[in-house]
Amino acid sequence: MTSAAAGRESCVDAMDLMLDLQDDAALAALKADVATHGALSLPLGDVAPPTLFARVAVTICLQGNVLAEVAGQVVQLLPGGLVAVLVDEAARAHLIDADAAAARAPAPAALGDSSSEPLWARLADMSKVEKLKLAKHGNADARRLILKLPDPMLHLQVLTNPGLTANEVAALIGGGAASPSFIKGVLARPELAGNLAVMEAMVLSPHTPLHDAIRMVDRVSIELARRIAKGGKARGQVVHAAKRRVTR
Repeated sequence: MTSAAAGRESCVDAMDLMLDLQDDAALAALKADVATHGALSLPLGDVAPPTLFARVAVTICLQGNVLAEVAGQVVQLLPGGLVAVLVDEAARAHLIDADAAAARAPAPAALGDSSSEPLWARLADMSKVEKLKLAKHGNADARRLILKLPDPMLHLQVLTNPGLTANEVAALIGGGAASPSFIKGVLARPELAGNLAVMEAMVLSPHTPLHDAIRMVDRVSIELARRIAKGGKARGQVVHAAKRRVTR
């Protein structure tokens, strides 16, 4: 069994984490850390912090493509939402020898583009890595299906998909497909959070943090503010904010 396969076998019941490296310099820095300290540090994002000494499975990507999968143990919770993960000797060697050219690009069939079996039927049998590829590179149908899975990390990766548009984000939020994690990710993206259609969907969504929804009431169209003020599915505090705006 190869070191990569051994890593995957030991990750069966581990918490899933992901590190997406942006360039070869970031990969070189990771290799240096692993060679010197036997550990790597990575951001948690919206993932709940693991307990100290918990087993984790780390998927390491380079510009969106999977480079390596290793198992490790949490040895330190660092400031800024970072976590340090200690990996064993075989995983260290696997990471140090990892070649950027070997990053696995997603196959079309794995992205929902073509297959004799519908994507929704194949999704349950996909590995975490395949789902990750689907979130980052899949088509609109794939993105919608990924958001139905109970995995906040995958939801956030949908926001890195180059095919995602502001209108699609608004439709996903307005149609109830967006999770709280997805909406928090949208709020962190000014080009999406500042889009009028996206704001109007987020104002009405029960998953939008209440203070953000109230703040957006003053930025949506006056027509929507009037509709909200008349009552409906918006939360009471949002309705009250809309009434204040309409009165002004």
